[in-house]
Formats: sequence, C-alpha cells, structure tokens
Amino acid sequence: MKYQLPRALEDLLKSDLVYFSVLLVSIAITSYGLGRLSVQVDNINSRESQALRFVDVSSRSDYIGASVVEGKYVASRKGTKYHLVTCSSGSQISEANRIYFSSEAEARAGGYTRASNCKGW
Repeated sequence: MKYQLPRALEDLLKSDLVYFSVLLVSIAITSYGLGRLSVQVDNINSRESQALRFVDVSSRSDYIGASVVEGKYVASRKGTKYHLVTCSSGSQISEANRIYFSSEAEARAGGYTRASNCKGW
C-alpha cells in the first residue's frame, strides 16, 4: 500500500496523455495572453488618434480662444452653452459642430455660458 501512490504517479507520467494535456493548456494560455495584449495595443493606438482629432472652427465668427484639439470642455458651434466632456449632453453634440476649450474662462470668452444640466460642476 505504501508504494502504490508513487507507482501510480510514475505510470501516469509515462503516458503521453499528460504531456499532450500540458502542451495544450500552455498553448491555450499563451494564445489568450497574446489576444489580450493585441486588444490593449489597439486601444492605446485609438486613444492616441482620438486625442489628436482636429475640429474646424473657422466658420464661427465669434469664436475666441477655442482649442482645435480636445479639451476639458465642449460646446457646439451652433449653441450657446458649454459642457464638460464627460457630460451626456456634451456627448450628443455632433463631431462636426464640436469646439473644445481647456478652461471655463476660454469658453466664457468665446461667448458661451455654463450648461446647468451637467453633473460635476
């Protein structure tokens, strides 16, 4: 009885089934990890390209100090209110009409007033 466990383990290790199973699990884990890594790299690349997105503000005559790259505040070229970028109302502004500001002072200087429906003011 004392030697049955080591003999059973020795028989199990001699079989090709254990090696095949270990190889299969190793391949699966490696494939999963590489897939996760490729998604993370794609997300980083898309965030970089979104941060450098430009907006055409040349058609708005009263625009003063608006940034042409994304900032902390967003307004519509056709509207009178500015929103936080994280505000749901700000996200409803179409890309073609968005103007970004890095500060509230810039937005006010551009003739905009603060939207009262944004949370986080």
